[in-house]
This record gives sequence, C-alpha cells and structure tokens, in this order.
Amino acid sequence: MKAFFSKYPLFPFLFGINALLSFYSSYIFDASLKELFLLVLLVLGFIALIFGGSYLLLKNKEKSAVFTFLFSAVFFSFQNLVTMLWKFALQQNNLGMVRYWMTNQGQFIVFVFVAALIVLFFILIKKQKSIQPLLITGLNCITIALLLVTFFQIGKIVLPGYKTRQEFKRSWDQTVAQGTAQISLNQSHTTPDVYYIILDGFARSDVLQDLYHFDNTDFINDLKERGFYVAEESYTNYSQTRTSLASSLNMMYLDEVPKIDPDKTGKNFFSLYYMMKNNRVKNLFSTFGYSTVSFKSEYGFSDLSNSDIYIKNKVIPNEFTQTFLSSTAASIVINPLLYSWHRKSVNNVFDTLPQLAMKQGSQFTFAHISCPHPPFVFNADGSPKSVDRIFLPADQDGFLLVGTRDEYLEGYVDQINYIQQKTIEMVDQILDHSTEPFILILQADHGPGSQSYAMNLEGVNLEERMSILNAYYFYDQNYQDLYPTITPVNTFRLVLDQYFDQSLPLLENHHFYSTFTSPLELINVDDRLQK
Repeated sequence: MKAFFSKYPLFPFLFGINALLSFYSSYIFDASLKELFLLVLLVLGFIALIFGGSYLLLKNKEKSAVFTFLFSAVFFSFQNLVTMLWKFALQQNNLGMVRYWMTNQGQFIVFVFVAALIVLFFILIKKQKSIQPLLITGLNCITIALLLVTFFQIGKIVLPGYKTRQEFKRSWDQTVAQGTAQISLNQSHTTPDVYYIILDGFARSDVLQDLYHFDNTDFINDLKERGFYVAEESYTNYSQTRTSLASSLNMMYLDEVPKIDPDKTGKNFFSLYYMMKNNRVKNLFSTFGYSTVSFKSEYGFSDLSNSDIYIKNKVIPNEFTQTFLSSTAASIVINPLLYSWHRKSVNNVFDTLPQLAMKQGSQFTFAHISCPHPPFVFNADGSPKSVDRIFLPADQDGFLLVGTRDEYLEGYVDQINYIQQKTIEMVDQILDHSTEPFILILQADHGPGSQSYAMNLEGVNLEERMSILNAYYFYDQNYQDLYPTITPVNTFRLVLDQYFDQSLPLLENHHFYSTFTSPLELINVDDRLQK
C-alpha cells in the first residue's frame, strides 16, 4: 500500500472531488445526485486537462501532480479569497471596499493575484530536481483524510435526520393522497386551463407609489381592461419565497409543519422543499385528468421537475452547477454568462407560455419567474443592463453587499417597467391563442426588499415586504367571491371551490415573517400591518 501511494499521485484528483463535495454539503437538499455526478466528471476532466498540460511542460509525473494540486487549491478557493477580503473590509466598516471586491475590477485583481501565484508555483516546481516519494505519499494521505472528513460532514447532515425525513415524506404523501382519493370531476364539467404565474417580488401599487415613486396605474388598468380582478389590498402570508409557495401551493398555513433540523442549525428547509415539489394543488389537477406543466426555475426548491411537461433551456446549467462554477476562478468567465442566462430564463417563460394556450387538453401550468427580484439585469425597455459586479441574486440587505439602496430603487423600477410590458404582451397572446377557457393568476410571492433584512425583523418595512401584486383572470368573469385583501393561501381554495366543486372553505388572513436561515421560526405580524 505504501508503495502504491508513493508511486501513483492521486491527490490532485482527490482534492478536486473533495472541493466539489465540500461545496455540495451546503446544497444537499437543493442539488440532485445526477447533477453532482455530472459535476464530478467535469471536475475530474478539468484536473486531467491541467495535469496533462503541465506534464507536457514539466516532463515529470510527480512534478505535474504537485503543480496540479497547487493549481486546484487556488482555483477552487477563488471566491473564498474574495470572501476573506470583503469580510475584512466589513470588519473595518468599509462598505465601499466590500462592494469593490464584488465588482468586476475587484474580481479581476484577485484573479491576477491567483494567476501570478500559479505561475510562481510552476517556476518553483520546475526548478526542483525531483519530487520525493514521501511527499507524494503524504499528499495522497492528506487528501484521503480530507475526503473522509468531508464524507463525515455530509453524513452529519444526512444521517441524523434520515428517519425523520422519511417519516415526513410518508406522512405528507399520505396526506396528499387522502385529499385526492375520492375526487372526480363530472365529465360535463368545464375544465379550464389554469396558469399560476409567480412574479417574484412584485410590489403592490401603493408601495410602488409610496416607496419607489413609480405609478403603475396604467398596468393595473390594462389588466382590468382585459378582464382581470386585482386585489388591491393584498398581502402575502409569508415573507420569503420558500414559505410563501409552500403555503399557496398547498392551500395551508405552515404552523404545523415539522421543523426537521437534526444538525441544530435552524435551517428547516427539507419539509418546505418536499411540500413544494409534491404539492397538493398540482396533485389535485393531476387527479382531475389535467396535464401538469412547469418551467425550469432558477431556484432549485421551486423547480417542479416532476411535472408531466417540464420546460427548460438545455443550454443553461442548473442553479447548483452555476453556483459552483462561479465559486471558482472560472467565475471571471462565468459571471457575464450568469447575467445572460438569467435574462434568457426570464424571457423564455414569457415567450413560451402563450404557446401552451394553443395545446389541446386541460393543463395546469406553474411558472416561477425570478423577476423583478434582484439581480437587476434589465433596463426599462428590456435591453441588458450594464452591470459591473459579480452576479448575486441576494435580496433585502444582502443586496447591499454589491449595491446601494438607491441602486436597488432604480434597478427595481427598471425591471418593473419591463416585466409589466412582458406580462401584458403575454396575457394578450394567451387571450388571442387560447383554445380553451382559462384561469390565469398573476401573483407575487412577497414584496421587494429595499428596506428589509434577511436575518431579523427589526427595522424591516413590512408594508414593502408583505404587500404584493395579486391579480386573477376567470374566463366567466365571476369575481363575486374575490375580495381586495385575499391572500395566496386562499387562491386555490377559492378557485377549486368555485370551478371544481371542492369544499374548501376560505381561511382567515394571517401574515408571518421569518429569517432566511430559519424559515419556519414564524413571527406573526398581523398587528404590524395596516388594515
């Protein structure tokens, strides 16, 4: 075994796998094993390419292995170096320098430093007469030890809650199945197409006027002229996407959802993610004989890839792949692509949805459009916004790492302008091309976050964060049961009761705030919102 370890330098490849798995440990419940496997192949291929290239120059297997190891160490740690720099600046209360390290120029400086370090490594290794077998053995042992530690860390996340998660899955699947066991539709019953379109972070009109000094009366009137009912006093039930969609897609409040938190981090994500991917609304429409349709979401947790028809741009990598690549030194190349991919993802939904209206047969379509939520990538006319910073989809005070509140206000209004234009175009095309009666719901999951904080409630402008666009188009224009303050938890209760003969009484309106890291630690804010 000792001879094997000294003869075969496996450590560059083991280190690369370890770097990926360490990154994956923070995304275990977001990324699929298939996606991880493809990335493992990509990482191994990349390391093999570096190893082969360096071998052509150094003419020595051991030297090439050591160089590839050092190259990988700085390549995969690129954004960790950037993070160290901006965290140091943050400790000095130098917010300007924090933002500087997030700019393209700041990133380029770090990239130049990394490149110089790699050149230095190459020169030093080339000057060595030989690499001692003991060093090869040691590096092999060290990387194996690192891998074992990483597997242990992953095990600490996965294993303690495995039984609890399985019990939750069985319980939830049983709950959903029981809710649809006796359901059927009369064959003569009208089966309209149903579109549920989430415009992430789209503010209510009065908030746009008061905080953003933007009047979107024309947009609201355009919707009304086309037959929409706009709930002009609507609040979301929950302050963030994960809780909001888990609630609306299951027509329930989340008070009783188990906090599956075996590692005691407060990150109770699993139950929310599972409830979204296996939600009651989609399951009900499947029971009615509908085809379910969803679009590739830019957020893994709202990506309903188990729909009958799943629409995605195959050229654009999944969220986890994008995030991993942008954590490496490849981000200097990947970052502009992230902006382009984001614009294409948003436009793809608007451009493709009307095509579904021409399809025969009843469909339930879900689309989560991650706009006008940051990052701000569109000008008001839809042209690409020139952005000199790292791609960061963070909202609330997370945006302040890369921009100012004034930039948030300006960028948000630009995207509202564009999204409104695309929404009206989409609605007109659906109205023109639809072969079936239809129901179309335009709804925000929460409001914007220019005066909001991801980690606490103190100082949050709840009117901004909780007020939402909430608009309904019913093919028969029967809006007698809708009301100005209706909230998302009641959206499908009303639709299913009115059009599908389901006895689902409306729930009282309640509103909850929670932090990003503890989404199910819910704070009732009913009394803090204007009535």
